[in-house]
Amino acid sequence: MAESNHHQRLKRLSAGWLRGQGYVAVGAEVGLRAGGFRADMAGWTDRRLDRRGVPLRCSPRTCLIECKVSRADFARDGGRGARLLGRRARVVSMLRELNASPGRPLRRATRSDPMLFDLRGTTLDDVASRVRRLSLELVAIDQRLGGRCKFAKMAWWRAADLLLLAAPVGLIKRREIPWGWGLLEEEGGVLRVAVAGPQMESQPEDRLRILRGIAVSASRGRWVGATQLPLLTG
Repeated sequence: MAESNHHQRLKRLSAGWLRGQGYVAVGAEVGLRAGGFRADMAGWTDRRLDRRGVPLRCSPRTCLIECKVSRADFARDGGRGARLLGRRARVVSMLRELNASPGRPLRRATRSDPMLFDLRGTTLDDVASRVRRLSLELVAIDQRLGGRCKFAKMAWWRAADLLLLAAPVGLIKRREIPWGWGLLEEEGGVLRVAVAGPQMESQPEDRLRILRGIAVSASRGRWVGATQLPLLTG
């Protein structure tokens, strides 16, 4: 689906907001390691601004901004997935306790198998039945999550140090803001912080992935068509 002018404008305003906050690298449509998503806008910096606006060195940090210009667009990505993701984590933990990998086909437990865990009060048949139930529940959860619940997944995986929604003023109610996110509201061509997002403390590899994505984004827009076949030598 083609991107609307309103959405493009909100992305440009978000880029300006990131630059104004001291982010030294800013890019659009940046691929993320977590969930295979793309963020509308991303910022990376190893600077922070003091009270006078002077940049000082700091540890690298990142910010992702998702721009929403309609209720339908917000609802599509804002499925209530936090509870499902929490249950998924518990199911995965229980499978691992049973020595069953959730990432590979589960082998059938037999009476000749080594001990899976302390079997006091149960049998190997009980273990096999429990593994089957948990694996089926995991499949059902993944089907329900599908490609939805983008906001919940990005917060759950701490895709960046700061996660923000950007939307026209009044589009998103305060009680609708997903867990882990803040809100920027646009009015009169200016973005203002309506709800400050919590600091998430993302992983160093995720910060590097975002920085790489910003570099790819810049190359994609600036040098499109500037390709040449490699010279053959020898």
